[in-house]
Formats: sequence, structure tokens, C-alpha cells
Amino acid sequence: MTVERREEEEDPSQQSTDATAVWPFLRFDSPPRKIYHFFQQFRNRVENPSNYNNFLKGVKWSPDGTCFLTSCDDNTIRLFHLPEEASYIDQLASDYQDSYHSNLVINEAEMVYDYCWYPYMCSSDPTSSVFVATTRDHPIHLWDATSGQLRCTYRAYNDMDEITAALSVSFNSSGTKLFAGYNKMLRVFDVHRPGRDFQQFSLHKGKDGPSGIVSSIAVSPSHSGMLALGSYNQSTALYAEDNMELLYVLHGQSGGITQVLFSKDGNYLYTGGRKDSYILCWDVRNTVDIVYKSLSRK
Repeated sequence: MTVERREEEEDPSQQSTDATAVWPFLRFDSPPRKIYHFFQQFRNRVENPSNYNNFLKGVKWSPDGTCFLTSCDDNTIRLFHLPEEASYIDQLASDYQDSYHSNLVINEAEMVYDYCWYPYMCSSDPTSSVFVATTRDHPIHLWDATSGQLRCTYRAYNDMDEITAALSVSFNSSGTKLFAGYNKMLRVFDVHRPGRDFQQFSLHKGKDGPSGIVSSIAVSPSHSGMLALGSYNQSTALYAEDNMELLYVLHGQSGGITQVLFSKDGNYLYTGGRKDSYILCWDVRNTVDIVYKSLSRK
């Protein structure tokens, strides 16, 4: 895994005389430069011989941009803090040694299905520095990103009163609710009330709504209360957060949906699927047609 950066300069059209933040202008005419490289700690055969075939399953930046989480096939979640000043590495040496070691390693008991940061996470505030993870045959875990301690769990049960694992998780934009996706079902937990209390919503009704596993959840960052659910039945459904009213159902991916993500302004939704080379862009203000397709690989 590598951490890269692109050359940045200030966009004159976005200069401001007041105290508002100025977004950097990214130059895509210059190639990115490698800053850090991580490889060996994901394949440490001395400590765990089974890690030889280990591979990364995802990387997620913290909301404050100071660190990131990685998920691997060995059921571990690692946290990496960025140094205060970036130091560019030797390209040749990077293949044989890691830039630095992870600050925290959390070993889950089973396969990690999904994980996400608390939306108001700030490294300087230990009370907010948390994230959730859901694993096979286990409840949802809320982990302390500073100490690595398990703070609490959110538990859902099936008809046999057995714990059933969520396949996807996401906080709402205000950080008060935790959405958990299951097969044709969504459960909503109150973040401040861990345990087995939750609201349950059946998603597939007649011909509407997801008819498969809810594989990915995204909440609009514009605080509009819009919720997107990707499903393995090749569709993405948009709901209103307050009453779970079905707003739209989007079709166009040739495989089961594996990722949904809103743009920063909440106007666009991006979806990706299994065995599908295209990332689709939708305008949630006008969902009649796909805005564009982006080829994710050649």
C-alpha cells in the first residue's frame, strides 16, 4: 500500500479575503509522488505464517485527515497516523521496508465485513476518536482509536434469538444514529444507547426496494437526510432518513453493488459493482439518467 500526493497550488478563482477555507487546486498534469509505503507488516510470516497470502481489503481516511484505517484478509484493522511533516521515500528501498509501523492493531475474531469512522472524529479529542466495525457472527463493535479498547457493542438478533452480523455500517451525518445493513433489512441503532435496542425496517416491498444483501451504505453529507443503500441485486435505493421513505431506485450496474458514495456537496452519488468495470455517477436531484460512466480499470 502506498500513500501518494499530487502537486497542489492555490486556485486564483477560489481565493478569498475572509477567513473561509480555500480548497487546494489539484494539478492532474503532473504524476503523483509516493510519500509512504507499507507492505511488510501485512505479510509478517515470522509472527503469523498464514499472513503470506494476506491482502488489503480497504483503506479509509479519518474525517480530520490525520490518520487512516486499513482492513486486511487476516481479520485485522490497523491504524496509521500521518507524521506532521511528509518525508519522501527512496523508491528502491520502499519495496523492502515499510515507511513506519501502524500505531494500533485490532484483531477481530472473524472476517471484517465493513467499518467506518465516527463523522466528528478528531484526534485531539479522545472521546470522539472512535470507529465501528462489523464482523462475521459478531455484533457491531465500537472501538477506541486511541487506546484500542472496545467501548461498546450494538447487537441485532434473528428470529432464533441468535446474534446476526451486519454486512454494512454507517453513521448518519449528525453522528447520533448507526445504520446497519442486512439481507433485505436495515436496522438503526441509537449511538448513545448500545445494546440490543434498535429500529428495524424491511426494505423489499413488492417490486420496490433492495431484494438482496445491503452491501454498502452512504449518508448525504449535505445534511439533507438522504440515505443510499447499495444491494447485491444490482440496484441502489435512496431513502429519507427520518421515516425511511423510499425515494428512488437506481438501476444500471451490471453486477451486485459493492460501494456507494456521495459527493462532498451531496448532489451526486457514485456506485460501483462486482464484475463491473464502470463507476456510475448519478445526480440525485434528477435520477432519470446516468450522468456519466468512469472506467475504473483497463
